[in-house]
Amino acid sequence: MFDPSQGESAAAQLLSDPNLDPADLALIAGTFPSLAAQVAAHPALYEGLEDWLASLGRPDVNAVLASRRGPPWQSPGSASAYATAPAVPVALSAPPGAWADSAPGVPFGPRPGGQPPIFGVKRRKGRRGLVIGAVGTFAALAVAAAAVWWVVPGLRGSKDEGPERPPGAVGSEDPTDSGSERARDPDAGTTAALFTRAFGGGRNDWFNAAAVTLDGDYVAAGQTYSDDGDFPPRHGDVDALLARFDAGGDQLWAKTLGGSSADAFNTLMATADGGFIAAGYTYSDDGDFPRSRGEEDAVVARFDATGEMEWAKTLGGEGPDMFNALAETEDGGFIAVGETHSFSGDFPPSKNAGDALLARFDPTGELLWAKTLGGNDFDSLSAVAMTADGGYMTAGATLSVDGDFPVTEDVGYALLARFDATGEMLWAETLGGSDVDTLSGLVVTADGGCVAVGMTSSVDGDFPAAEGGTDALVAGFDAAGERLWAKTLGGTGPDGFASLAAIADGGYIVVGQTASQDGDFAASRGGGDAVLAKLTEAGEMLWSKTLGGTSVDGFSAVAVTADGGYLAAGLTNSDDGDFPRTGGEVGFEATATDAVLARFGPDGEL
Repeated sequence: MFDPSQGESAAAQLLSDPNLDPADLALIAGTFPSLAAQVAAHPALYEGLEDWLASLGRPDVNAVLASRRGPPWQSPGSASAYATAPAVPVALSAPPGAWADSAPGVPFGPRPGGQPPIFGVKRRKGRRGLVIGAVGTFAALAVAAAAVWWVVPGLRGSKDEGPERPPGAVGSEDPTDSGSERARDPDAGTTAALFTRAFGGGRNDWFNAAAVTLDGDYVAAGQTYSDDGDFPPRHGDVDALLARFDAGGDQLWAKTLGGSSADAFNTLMATADGGFIAAGYTYSDDGDFPRSRGEEDAVVARFDATGEMEWAKTLGGEGPDMFNALAETEDGGFIAVGETHSFSGDFPPSKNAGDALLARFDPTGELLWAKTLGGNDFDSLSAVAMTADGGYMTAGATLSVDGDFPVTEDVGYALLARFDATGEMLWAETLGGSDVDTLSGLVVTADGGCVAVGMTSSVDGDFPAAEGGTDALVAGFDAAGERLWAKTLGGTGPDGFASLAAIADGGYIVVGQTASQDGDFAASRGGGDAVLAKLTEAGEMLWSKTLGGTSVDGFSAVAVTADGGYLAAGLTNSDDGDFPRTGGEVGFEATATDAVLARFGPDGEL
C-alpha cells in the first residue's frame, strides 16, 4: 500500500506503473489533487473512480476522461476501458472539496455559482423595482408564487457542492437514521442513505449552498431568522448559517454567525484540509464579523472541520457589497464574484447603480486584487468557475446600456464573461430578448466552453421563447462565448433553474423551481415545487423530479455524491407534501420556511 507521506513526487512516479493497485490509485487521487489528470489516464482506473473524477469538474481531467471513452458506441463502463474497483476500503484524505455551487470545493472545479435566496432579506433599498423583481435571478418566480423565494443575483446564495472521496477508496458506515432508504454503491460496496430532511425553527430558515465533505458528510450554508429549533438562536435580525450533517441527514452541528443586523452566507466551498470557506454579506457593525463600513459589506470566512471560525474578512465601502459565488484557485486561494454599490473602500468604485465584482484572495483571505465592471445601471455576477488556463468563467445579469459589457436594451440580459488569471476581461456576451433573462449557475466543459443555467422571460431573442411567465433555461457555449445551443423548459407558470453540476456520463444535474401546472415538469402542487432534472450534454432532459406541497418549495444548490447520486438543498414553506417540515407559525408571508436537504440516487430515486 502506498504511503502518502512519501510525497507527491513518489506518487507521480508510482503512476508510471500500469499495474498499480486500484486502491493505491484511489489513494493518490484523494491525496494529491494536482495528479488527478494522470490518475484519469491510468490503465487501472475503475468506473467508480472515473465518476468521482468527473464530478470535480476540472477541464483537464474531463478532457482525459473524454479521450479514454473512445467512440460514442463504446460504453464508458466497458471492461476494456476500466479496471475493477478495489475490494478493500483504503483510508485516505479525499480531495479538496465538496462540490458546490455547482461545483464542489475542488480546485479548478467549475463551481457553479450561485443562486438563490429566498424570503426577503433586508437589502437593496432604493433600487429600481425592475432590479429587485426582475433582474434577480428568480424574482419572477417569487412574484408568481406569492412568496419571495428566488434570488436576485446578489441576494441569492451560490451553490457550491461537491465530490467527496473517490468511490472504492474508502468505505462509509451506514447512517444511523432508521427512517432513510438506502441505495447500494456497486463500486465501493457502501450504502448511501436517501432522504428528505427539513431543519429550522419558528421563523424563516433556508439553505443557499451545499457541499459534500471529505469524509462523506454534508455541509450547507444559508440564513436563519429563528430563535429556536434546530439551529442556535440568532444574534439579531438574521444570521448567517453553517451546518454539518452525517450521511443519513442527521445534523451534527450548526453555527449561526452575525450581529444585531442582517448577515448571510450565499455560497460555500470545501477546502483541502477538511474545512470550509463561506461568503456572503454582513450588515452588522458588531458580532462575529469585522464591522460593516456602510450598508452591507461583502464577507468571507474560513472554518475548520468542526465549524470553528478561523478568520473572517469584511470588504466594501459606503454602499451595499456582497459575494455570491466562490471557486478555489491553484495556489489554495480563491476567487469570489458578486456585486458592489460602493464608490469608495476596498473595491474599485462602482460606476452607477451597482457593478459586477471579481475579487482574488490568497489562502489566508488577504485581497490580492479586485475588478469592478458595469455601466449606467445594475450589473452582477452570480457564478464563477476556473478555466484550464488559470482564468475564470463567470455568469450573471446586466441592465446597463453602456460600459464594460455589450450594450443591452435595459430590460435585464443574461451575462457571460471570461477573465484571465489577473482579472483582465477577455470577452463578454450579453444574451436575451425583450424581457428579463438571467444566468445563475455554470460549469466549465472539457473543450474550454461552458454550460450555464438560469431563467428567461423573453419570447424572442437569443433563447427559445418562454412558454409562460418565465422558463427554466440551460445553454451551452464554446470557449469564445459563442452560443452552441439553448433549451427552455417549463409550462405556463414561472419556472427556473438555480444551479447545476457536471456528472460522469457527460451530462448535467440541475435544480430549481417550477410553479407550472403543465409543460415539461410534473404539475406543481402549490406556489412552487422544487425541481431536480437530469440533462444530456446537449441539454436534452432525460428525466425530472418535483417535490413539495401546497405552498412554496425550491432547491437552490446541488452536489454530486461519490456513488453518482445527488445532494440538493433549499427550502420548504409547505405544511404537507414531500418535506417533513419542522417550522413554526410565524413568517413573512404565511407559515415560516424550513431549510431542506434531499439525497437522491443516480436516477433521482428517494
